[in-house]
Order: sequence, then structure tokens, then C-alpha cells
Amino acid sequence: MIILKYGLYTRFMTPNPKSPRERLKVMTRSQLLDSAEALFGEKGFAQTSIDDILESSGVSRATLYAHFTGKEGLLIGVAERMFDAAQQQYDAFAALPDWSHPSIEGWLRDVATDRIRLAPRYRSVLGAARAFLSSPIGLDRLDGLISTVLGHSAGWSHLEPEEAAVRSRMLVILLEQQLYDLVSRDDPADELDAFVRYTANAAVLLRS
Repeated sequence: MIILKYGLYTRFMTPNPKSPRERLKVMTRSQLLDSAEALFGEKGFAQTSIDDILESSGVSRATLYAHFTGKEGLLIGVAERMFDAAQQQYDAFAALPDWSHPSIEGWLRDVATDRIRLAPRYRSVLGAARAFLSSPIGLDRLDGLISTVLGHSAGWSHLEPEEAAVRSRMLVILLEQQLYDLVSRDDPADELDAFVRYTANAAVLLRS
């Protein structure tokens, strides 16, 4: 198991745990994040205590601090899971058979609908997600999203590699900024159609 430490939390990288002990560690970490995510969404970050998380998760204090350095570390861990979900969404984007306007609109609608559905739970961690994005690990995760988009060779075949790389970065940053702004609003579902139209138009222009 590889352990990366950054700032306020410890990241356990165990993609395919084999031993029962490793599987238990992964399950415990996930259990703590599930509880923290739910409580942050229900009560807010400031109003949630470590004791609340311990009670909800059923995990001991010693075990919690073996995985995270505290409540702030849990918040960053929840933010990181948001990027795990984003990676899956960009995998689907890169797998689109074409990058026509209808295809991009369909993908955007699916992604925005999913993020709106999770908005009440994630709204309290959006600030942490932005802070995470500026960290070395967060920047690495952002580069992963950009590489995924750049990997759609057919979508960029009309451009020189350097230009394709620049536009891939601009596209991901545009999409994430617009999605962040959407889910930060009081009634994001009411603005979904306008969001999809505007963002799809901008995305098509960037890859043209």
C-alpha cells in the first residue's frame, strides 16, 4: 500500500487490496468518508464535530486518526472523492463516438443532472474541492482529467498536438468552472437547460 501525505490528510492508495487487512482499511476509510460527507451535507462543516462522525460511522477515535488528521482531513478526502466521480464522467466524455453538438449536450445534461442531484450533500465541501484543486495532488488529478480529454484523438485530429493540449486544458477548466457555478446556485435545476446550451456552444467552439 502506498501512503501519500499532504497537508491535513493522508491518502491511502490501494487500488486492488488483496489481504483482508487491506480490504478492511479501505472499507473503514470509505465508511468514515460516507459519514463525514452525509453529516457535512446535513449539518454543515462547522456544525459537524468529530464525535458526530464517530457516532455515525461506528469507528473508534484512534482508527479515525489513523486515516485522517482530523475533520479538515476528512473534508479534503470527501473533496477528493468528488474528483474520482469526475474522472469517471470525463472517461465517458472521451468515449463519445463524436464530439458533435448533440453528443456534447447529452453528456453535459447527464453530468449536470448528477451533480445537481448531489448538490445538497456536496455544497458544503465545494470550497474544499477548490482548495484541493490547487494542491499538488489536486493539480495532478486535474491533469488526469485533461489527459483523458486529450486522449480523444479523433476530436483533436484537425489540430497540432500543442494546440490540442492547450484547448484540452481550456475545455476542462471551462466545464468545471461552469459546473461549479451551476451547483452553487440556489435552484440549479431551474437553470439546467440554459447551462447545457451555453456550455455546449462554448465547448464546441473550443474544439473547432
